[in-house]
Amino acid sequence: MERVEIFGENYFGHWDRERTGCRGIVLRGGEILLCHETMTGLYMIPGGGLEPGESGEACCRRELAEETGLLVACGECALELNEYYENVKYVSHFFLCRPVGTTERRLTDRERAAGTEPEWVPVERALAEFARHEDYAVTDEERRGLYLRDYTALRRLLASQAEGVNIRPMTIGDYDAVWALWMSCKNMGFNNLDDSREGVARLLARNPNTNFVAEIGGALAGVILAGQDGRRGYVYHMSVGEAYRRRGVGSALVDRCLAALKDEGINKVALLVFKYNDTGNAFWERMGFSLREDVNYRNRALTELVRIDT
Repeated sequence: MERVEIFGENYFGHWDRERTGCRGIVLRGGEILLCHETMTGLYMIPGGGLEPGESGEACCRRELAEETGLLVACGECALELNEYYENVKYVSHFFLCRPVGTTERRLTDRERAAGTEPEWVPVERALAEFARHEDYAVTDEERRGLYLRDYTALRRLLASQAEGVNIRPMTIGDYDAVWALWMSCKNMGFNNLDDSREGVARLLARNPNTNFVAEIGGALAGVILAGQDGRRGYVYHMSVGEAYRRRGVGSALVDRCLAALKDEGINKVALLVFKYNDTGNAFWERMGFSLREDVNYRNRALTELVRIDT
């Protein structure tokens, strides 16, 4: 079981109260079951507080039945997420669940007043919604914290579901397969020098620990290039093959790359995405990369380059 900790800016540095809850991740194809407060627009992963003498699995089953009307079977706890705000530690146990039947919903007065309804939401849209947590930093601290919790949990659990994915450091021996993958992905930009075999070899030699490929069944599924100059990290040409998308491969690559950059002392990471690349921009938004609108990006070529757009 993976364990993740989130420390709020208002954390006192110690806690003397603890609240524990259990939540269920129910996936159906490319959709996830969420609770939607129709009066407020709030979405959340279904679940609630652990009752005295109740096991985590029983709590998860009860909460999903009451909130969504879905009877589920729960696996073992896949993720424990601990949040620290003021003097309270909030513990959330997340279970991967599968539907086994239906029942009558039993909402609390608060849930009825909020117009809470179960809703199947595309995973991509759920991630995009939860990724907006910082939008509520000033206006709605409760929603900010809830969205940060559910965004972190969903990302981690989707990455863990990328079964059979082997992520390893890229070598120049991967170049031909990586180039073919790049050429198969739409709305990306390359050039004949930096992205040549020689150019990529220079990047790998300078940054041997921050470039990765993902393999499934021995086949190349994805790639991410990254380097750092001692101050900032930069990500280049992250790509996942069409046949391997929506399986957590991209998120797993990004998490591995960012962890490697952080291990090298890098505190901030940047990247470029074409404005017309809607898929790419939505993905990086979900990964927590915010759009900067207060700066102008400028560059100057020192050597004549030939652009290669896909």
